[in-house]
Amino acid sequence: ITAAPERLLATILSRCQRIPFKPLPAHTMLQLVGGAQDDPPALVDLTAGAPGALLLWRERWAELPPELLAQLQQLPTQPIDALTLAREVCEAL
Repeated sequence: ITAAPERLLATILSRCQRIPFKPLPAHTMLQLVGGAQDDPPALVDLTAGAPGALLLWRERWAELPPELLAQLQQLPTQPIDALTLAREVCEAL
């Protein structure tokens, strides 16, 4: 398994089989990992179709302080406020 097949030797690459993996649709991913009804759509989008990433981000999301979660439900419209919120979330994670 490699993310950079161009870096493999031609003799190795000639013996390999290419199996592309595509991101899963949100509804399929939620079925696989036991979709929680309270998963925010932004959290599901953040995972880019990877079920393992959803499980990881659910744990991190649960660790955020309630006041930050409330702010994330109603995103700021001003760029400076959005950047401030992003910094606070990064620090909390």
